Parts: sequence; structure tokens; C-alpha cells
Amino acid sequence: MLFRSSRMTLIGIGAGFAGLVIVMQPNSTIPREGANGIHMTLLMLVLIAGNIMWSVGSFLTPRIDKPGPPLVLTTYEMLAAGVALIVVGMCRGQRLSDLTHGSATSWAAWWYLVLIGSVVGYTTYNWLLGHAPISLVATYSYVNPVVALVLAAVLFSEPIGTRIVFGGVLILSAVALVAASERVTPSRARSEEH
Repeated sequence: MLFRSSRMTLIGIGAGFAGLVIVMQPNSTIPREGANGIHMTLLMLVLIAGNIMWSVGSFLTPRIDKPGPPLVLTTYEMLAAGVALIVVGMCRGQRLSDLTHGSATSWAAWWYLVLIGSVVGYTTYNWLLGHAPISLVATYSYVNPVVALVLAAVLFSEPIGTRIVFGGVLILSAVALVAASERVTPSRARSEEH
């Protein structure tokens, strides 16, 4: 059987997904200037498609042969993503020479995302996929939208309504439920790899 989880874990996953739907519904946030409803819906669909692809990759990673340690896998992921982003950027009229126009703040943010967000984050995630149940590892995807909304409120004073607060509390409760119901043991982690 490819997916084995307790009833509480499945309830937590369902509750987290419900909270995510509540947080990401149209008109739950006020669009920034220049963004209309169609634009926001398209962006939401792109985010959902990306999460589905990430979930499939996360599910398959422990079950397929990998090129080596987690850092090697992270290198391949970053290389593929970098090439894809360069192609998309060039199709949209951007040039590699545009990199020379970045401010010191932009470059500092870029280095932070490369080192902490990508190298440390992806390597840790790839390691966890081999050592913990996927249902526990994947709870990050529920928490990320909540963190993004809190940062938007704190840094950009974006309003957060009661629907978002309710969805966020539901998500965090679901993550706590999954974390409490999943007991990471070496034998279980190894059995889920196969």
C-alpha cells in the first residue's frame, strides 16, 4: 500500500486543505493595485498547480533512485528551476543584463533566498522525505500561506479579515493534529520509503 496514515492524520490533512481553501478563496484579500479578479484567479491556479506538482514529487522522492545525498538532489532542483526561470523571463522580454540593475537590498534578498530558502530549505526537505512520514513533512505547505498573510499584514499593512483568521487557525490546528498523530520512528520511516 503506497499511502498509510492514521485516521487522525487524514482528518488533519482534510482540515488543513479546508483551511487552505478558506484562506485562498477569491476576495479573501484585497488585490494590490493593478491586479484584477482574473489575474488573482490565475495566480491562485498557478499556486495550486505548483503545490500539486510539488506533492507528487514529494510522494515519489522516497520511492525512486536518487543521484546521491540530499544536497546533490537540491543542486539538480535548483539548476532545473534556474533554467526554467531564465527561459520564462526571456520569453517575457527580460534580459540577463537586467541583473546589473539590482539594488543592494535586492541582491541581499537574492542571496538569502539562495542560501537559506533554497540550499538549506531544499536540502532539509529532501533529507526529511527519507526520514519522516510524508504526511508530517508536507504540513509546511499548509503553513506557508498563513505565514505569507501574516508577513503581508505586518510588512505591508494589508488587512486580514475574520475569514482569513478562521482559515489560518484551522490550518495551524490541522498541522498540530498531524504532528501529534504522526510518530516518527526509524522503522516506520524506512517502511514508507518502500
